[in-house]
Amino acid sequence: MNNINQIIRSISGHYDRHCYEILQLAVQITAESPHRPLMKDLIQQVATLMDKPMTTKAIARALERAAADVWTYGCRSNLERIFNRPLIEPPTAKSLVFALAEYCNDTVHSTVSLSNEKLQILLQLLTK
Repeated sequence: MNNINQIIRSISGHYDRHCYEILQLAVQITAESPHRPLMKDLIQQVATLMDKPMTTKAIARALERAAADVWTYGCRSNLERIFNRPLIEPPTAKSLVFALAEYCNDTVHSTVSLSNEKLQILLQLLTK
């Protein structure tokens, strides 16, 4: 969750907006899912996990606001790094959620394998 928060902060325009809390929750659910959920199912899951009751329509609008805010006010170079390509058009809420979830999962996995590699080298040095 902290990793997701840091990554979203790195691209956000106005992180204190409520729409980023919803984006973070949607990315977390997607990252933990074994497959890409349908957006309508994802939005429903987010709605059930929110502290305050929100309609699925309000959740969808909040995700769109977050995507628009990232595009207009956020860090474009970090956003393009997450998408792994130059962006000509603003991302949709759906593409942003899925790209962030994939990026977060890749970051976690690469960190773990790097840590294991360093640990093996350290063990080799200590056992000599």
